[in-house]
Amino acid sequence: MAGEEAPGRSLVGRDREMGVLRAAVARAAAGEPGIVLVAGETGVGKTALVRALIADGTTTPLYGVCLPAVEEALPFAPLIQALRRLGNTGTVRQQVARSPELTRLVPSWGAASEASGSADVTSSTKLVLFQAVFDLIDKLGAAAPTLHVVEDIHWSDRSTLDLVRYLATNLLRERVLLLVTYRDHDIPAGSPVASWLAELARLPIVERLAVHRLDAQHALELASRIAGTDPHPMSADRLSAAVDRAAGNPLFLEHLVRPGAPTDALPVTLQELLLARVGVLSQQAVRVLEVLSTLGRAAPAELVAQILERAVPDVEAHAHAAIEQAVLEVRADGTLGFAHPAFGEAVWSGMLPSERSRLHRGCAEILAAAPNPVPGELARHWLGAGDAAQALSASVAAGEAAKTMYAFTDAQRAFERSLGLADVLGRTELRRDLCARSAQAAYLAGSTDAAIGHALASLEAPGDVPPDSELAERLGAYHFVAGRGPEAEEWYLRALDALPPQKDSGNAGSAAESVASVLAATIYAEMACLLAGWSRADEAENWAGRGLQAAQATGARRAEGLVRNALGMVALLRGDVEDAIGQQRRALDIATELGGADDVALAYVNLTHSLGQAGRLDEVAAVAREGSDVVARAGLATQFGGLLRANAVEALINRGRLDDAAAVVAETIGREPRGIMAAPPLLQAGRLAMARGELDIARDRCEQARLVMESESAPEAWLRVAAESAAEVELWAGRFDAAYEIVVEALDLITGTGEEPFRAMLVALGLRALADRADVHRDPVSRKQIKDALTPLDDAFSGGVNLPTDAAVQAWCDAERRRIELDAAPDAWRACATAWATVGHTLNGAYAAWREAEARLDRGVNSEAIDAIRRAYDSAMAIGLPVLARELERLAGWHRIDLVTPPGPAVAATTPGGDALAAYQLTERELEVLALVAAGRTNGEIAAGLFISVKTASVHVSNILRKLEVSSRQEAARVAHRLGMR
Repeated sequence: MAGEEAPGRSLVGRDREMGVLRAAVARAAAGEPGIVLVAGETGVGKTALVRALIADGTTTPLYGVCLPAVEEALPFAPLIQALRRLGNTGTVRQQVARSPELTRLVPSWGAASEASGSADVTSSTKLVLFQAVFDLIDKLGAAAPTLHVVEDIHWSDRSTLDLVRYLATNLLRERVLLLVTYRDHDIPAGSPVASWLAELARLPIVERLAVHRLDAQHALELASRIAGTDPHPMSADRLSAAVDRAAGNPLFLEHLVRPGAPTDALPVTLQELLLARVGVLSQQAVRVLEVLSTLGRAAPAELVAQILERAVPDVEAHAHAAIEQAVLEVRADGTLGFAHPAFGEAVWSGMLPSERSRLHRGCAEILAAAPNPVPGELARHWLGAGDAAQALSASVAAGEAAKTMYAFTDAQRAFERSLGLADVLGRTELRRDLCARSAQAAYLAGSTDAAIGHALASLEAPGDVPPDSELAERLGAYHFVAGRGPEAEEWYLRALDALPPQKDSGNAGSAAESVASVLAATIYAEMACLLAGWSRADEAENWAGRGLQAAQATGARRAEGLVRNALGMVALLRGDVEDAIGQQRRALDIATELGGADDVALAYVNLTHSLGQAGRLDEVAAVAREGSDVVARAGLATQFGGLLRANAVEALINRGRLDDAAAVVAETIGREPRGIMAAPPLLQAGRLAMARGELDIARDRCEQARLVMESESAPEAWLRVAAESAAEVELWAGRFDAAYEIVVEALDLITGTGEEPFRAMLVALGLRALADRADVHRDPVSRKQIKDALTPLDDAFSGGVNLPTDAAVQAWCDAERRRIELDAAPDAWRACATAWATVGHTLNGAYAAWREAEARLDRGVNSEAIDAIRRAYDSAMAIGLPVLARELERLAGWHRIDLVTPPGPAVAATTPGGDALAAYQLTERELEVLALVAAGRTNGEIAAGLFISVKTASVHVSNILRKLEVSSRQEAARVAHRLGMR
């Protein structure tokens, strides 16, 4: 076991840390799984804690260490170590029989299944492997809870990070504790591992455990224990000096005071400490260390002897010397490894480049001749040896091996390295194939831009494998996922043009013709999905018809699933939400049956959207969560996870579940989605900030989303939704003119597109903007301007497409029109609130309840009006809508109504800045009076405050009502508030 502790070092001063870990084990034993992230600097004692916990004997340990690979990453390195240490036990044999995918990791456990040996690996099959590992870890915890340790995650490969995240997000009641250690100072901010840790830490079952340096008392106790074994103990002064120099780091301390430590001077740095320990060894012992450092992992003495061309007993003798100096240790599986990884780093830094190259070659030659060599390890050594030809072959094999283990990021790196090596060797005939492999690996890893770049390079390279038609279809798919509709359409059409002429479907044709027919069916289906996504319903339906016919003729089930997905989108565009949901559920079933992760993800995305349009908001949240988990397990979180979570957030906000929405937003933004996939999460983050009254943040998020959409040529549907959100933010901020401009600009944008039937929400927001303006500007000139501004809204309103939300939007529009006419219409607003409640839109219902209360109070203060404002206020407070709550508090203050929760302390009245009220020609004294009216003062209170008579105050109020063209002081107060008077 790699570690930070010498074999004899005692565990001192770690009662708190051990208490945390033992409590986590106890919870796991009771069926409450957990994850502990153990962080600390080099040598602080993280591994000592792990060893002590394993030594308790209360767990079934599964222990592995991430390796500091110099070149090629080694996928799943800690898991493979752990499984090999575990051995082929009865439990293991049972799980291998149930899940042959496990043999991908440890081939010696049995013959790989047909699926596991297939070269056609997709991200969906990664889920099968991850689930197999999950099941094994679960079963191992039957007798004692499984303690799965992953040490030094700062060196982790991407595949291990994905696996641990999968395990973490799926633990429910298993008797499992995941223990992850890392050096926090070795993880740069913004790095993939830093983002991964931040994301993992948000899970409720995760706790962090920071391991700090020892305090002076415990450091002295540890130093005394170590020095006490020396027959020639150091003086008290020197012991004290060593404790001071170590500054509480146990590793430093151990090297400063252990028996045989230098007595002349104290080394200044850890590097000097490590090299000082190595420096006392013989040259032959150092050669053993150099081999282990070059290997980058623990190894049996027999392997080291082969590489050094020495006898095994000689290597063992030299290893003993290093073990006595606590540089090496013997692991539980009998292999030799460094007592601390820092020793390996120090040894490596002291080697000449030529020495490293020779050792890399020796390692490569010996490992290549061994059974079941690891391609990634071979590639690293051939690269280190400078043998480009051998490195090319090994890198290609490493890429395929990584794909087989669903380590797509590692596969992408391996294939890209192969490309560079092929160029160095002048192997231009390999470029087409290697570029295509790099493209698909990059796509599966979530790097669509890299995928597009490699696919274009493949198409330009000489050769005909893969054929142009297949590459063009892939380019269409890559552009589609990247949100670049026009480019995707162009590539799909080019792919069809590149296909050989299709024979009558009744003729079987050759195998090549059969493949071409299936590809044609797939392209038809993908074109249908693309066009439906861009709201081109008629064209999408036409392509879907061709795709369904071709799919049924060729038995292309994947194409049929894509067609069903497209038909669902077409049905939604035409207002048939039940048909849409039915088609998309069939698409999801087919994709799940075939194991196509990207098709599963697309089906989940569109299904949740259709459920949202149907008003089934709670179902949206549940299905989106289910889908995002499936997508994350399959490694497609970057491409589709953000979309699914954005759909969930939208539903949760509309439902009024803001805390739940906030949790999903934090998780989504933490994953840092890229490209166009960043836009929906940003937009929903903006809507959440708006609901919570954080209007500046809301505006920034919406603007970021808009810029991403425009730069990525997003579909008109996305731009429409972005405009709706931006307009609503401006309305809550009181900028009704800005909101109106956003609405009109968006209506112009979607005119003549398939989004025209979905303009109703924009129209409603535009009407709200004009109603807000009418509430403030009541002079004849303003009234005429408002009437003119209605024209583009009247022209755009079409009544919707028969969606369940159409009736609520229509009721909203009707009520806002009444407000524009200064007609207090509480019944219209009650109907609006009821309509929104019918489709589960709690947020819009709360807005309608406010307007109902306002309208009832305009007609007079009575029990019905008081009940209305109290209901509205209770709703706003229950949901957590501070902006709406403040509006209701002001409204209650104007009418002197006690709410269930009394309003906060009154804000001192001030007059507005600028010339906002200039159009009403109020005198300076009238402005002062209006400010007090807005603060809810009576005429008597106004008179006392301004040192005038009550009669004079009454005259001023009458003049103000006449100039503002309102009929009550409450309406006057509302006008003052809208114009910025507080």
